[in-house]
Amino acid sequence: MISVLLALGTGGCTQDQPDSEVTAPTFADTSPQLSEAAPSAPAPTEPSPAPTEAAPPLPDLAVQQTPEGAVAFTQWWFETLNYATATGDTAGLRAASDPACGTCDSFVLEIENAFTSGGRIEGGLFDVRVDPAGALEPLGVRVPVFADVSATEIMRADGSAIKTFDAEQSTIVFTALLTDAGWVAGGLA
Repeated sequence: MISVLLALGTGGCTQDQPDSEVTAPTFADTSPQLSEAAPSAPAPTEPSPAPTEAAPPLPDLAVQQTPEGAVAFTQWWFETLNYATATGDTAGLRAASDPACGTCDSFVLEIENAFTSGGRIEGGLFDVRVDPAGALEPLGVRVPVFADVSATEIMRADGSAIKTFDAEQSTIVFTALLTDAGWVAGGLA
């Protein structure tokens, strides 16, 4: 999903790397047992319940106008992206992103579209390692991010898949911009 969204928003690059170890999932036998009674209709597919966790709080370090503050903000931004992906609540992600950030807007719109009419997103979560930021420039700082993105399914309310994306690894340059209100995401490439 990240490669599609980065291409939409900024034309950014990703690097696909094979998984080092793949383990087959185990499934419980949930097939119905045959009996002489009349067949019953299959149970309707129910969407998974919305997570009850709250949006991640902004850490104190993430408001400091230092390279370390930019790193903390970047880590928090990806946590907020994961929260929005899991819940459909994009308010925090939108507020933490510059309106001119095309990739940020692509993430928000993809999430909002998925949750329209009861849809949802399964997976699509970012596990990131944020490296030390570069030097603080007049408008912000570039922060290197290494991301493992889980496999993603964008689902309709009835449980059918609209889009699927394989798990992937990406190297991202996240631009954290300084504003009067603090850091905002300025771009991902």
